[in-house]
Amino acid sequence: MPIDNVFLKCVSSVDPMCRKNSLALELMKKLPQLVTNILLPKEKELFDLEVRKYHVDSLYTVNEGVSIDEWWVEVKKTGKYPLLSKMVCALLTCFHCPKVESSFSVMNNIISASSTRMNIPTFSAIQSIKYHLFAENKTSVAYFAKKDFLHEHVEKKISGKPKVIL
Repeated sequence: MPIDNVFLKCVSSVDPMCRKNSLALELMKKLPQLVTNILLPKEKELFDLEVRKYHVDSLYTVNEGVSIDEWWVEVKKTGKYPLLSKMVCALLTCFHCPKVESSFSVMNNIISASSTRMNIPTFSAIQSIKYHLFAENKTSVAYFAKKDFLHEHVEKKISGKPKVIL
């Protein structure tokens, strides 16, 4: 399956099996332009030099069964590539599992053409409530049901069962 996404192509270049490949070198050099919050502006030029050095240096070979994160931990321990290691560690710590997939599903239900300007705290609050309700296996109406909804206190935090203050 070909990958059309430039970001994913560049991230795939951190695979140790891609070392010493000219295409991987060019893709890896683009990472600071795509992930702008990891390196300081003055570090970007040094990053380029580290990437070049990384692709020509002799490092231990990748053994069968060693995961990419274990391999990069060993590279980081050498101290040879601090900026490259910083970038790769940030990329490898991104969540990936069924929880992330369900998060995108929730996101698709919340974010639409009319809500694209929603700020992150608002989205996070909506997502937290949806997860909490899902974990309780209740609808919001059932979860927040009140006997006298006009006079009962509204609990602003979700912490287990809703508290009813009379």
